This record gives sequence, C-alpha cells and structure tokens, in this order.
Amino acid sequence: MEKTHEHVIIACVGTNVNHQSNIAKVREIIDHTFADCWFSRVMLTLPIGMDNTNVRFANMLVVFNSTLDTEEIVSKLKQIERQCGDTRMARSRGEVVMDIDLLKYDNERFHQSDWQRHYVKTLMEEMLQLQLTNV
Repeated sequence: MEKTHEHVIIACVGTNVNHQSNIAKVREIIDHTFADCWFSRVMLTLPIGMDNTNVRFANMLVVFNSTLDTEEIVSKLKQIERQCGDTRMARSRGEVVMDIDLLKYDNERFHQSDWQRHYVKTLMEEMLQLQLTNV
C-alpha cells in the first residue's frame, strides 16, 4: 500500500476581536483538523493597512502536516475562518474575527509581503529556535 506524502504547512493566524476566546477556538479547530500542529506564542500588533489603528491584532503562527494540496489547504483555512465566526459584514465594520493565511507549503512561499512583517519574522525565528533545542 502506497503511503500518502505529508506536506509541511505554515499559516499565519490573526484576530482583532475577543483575542483570548478567538485564539483558543481557532487553536482547537486547527488542532482537530490537521496533524502534528505546533503553535507559536501569540503576539499583539498594530493593524496594517486599516483605518482603525486603536484595535490591536493577536497574531500567531501554526505549523502542521497535511496530505491536502494547496487549494484544499486554502479552502480548509477559509472554512475554519467561517467556523470561528468571520464574515464579510464583520470585516466591513473593521472586525477581523479570524484571518488565516497560508504562508508556506513545503518549500513554496505565499503572501510574500507577510514574510517581511516584524511579527512573522519574530515568531518564525522563535519557532525555529524551539525546534532546534527540542531535537
């Protein structure tokens, strides 16, 4: 029997409302949806490209494995956003209940500008350091 190839995926998760409960909810859903999930710490940041600069975002990274292709991963991440209560209506009010972006699928990078963001660089470095010390 042929073994299905597992891909290594990195995604960026963010919310600007009900940080604690939304992060807890998305962690639980991702953990039950994908294999071998590994979450970074949560980092609070100022919004990028939004008018409301008073509302901070709670951001984290997650690394997981999956046999799904990139289109299926993106579709699943969007489905998880909706499960967390994210809607177009909420976004039109400046509320990002949940935003999950695919950053990396094996060696292929997505959302190139996100890789330059301070919190992505910082959390990626921290996760790499933890991985190196846990070998």
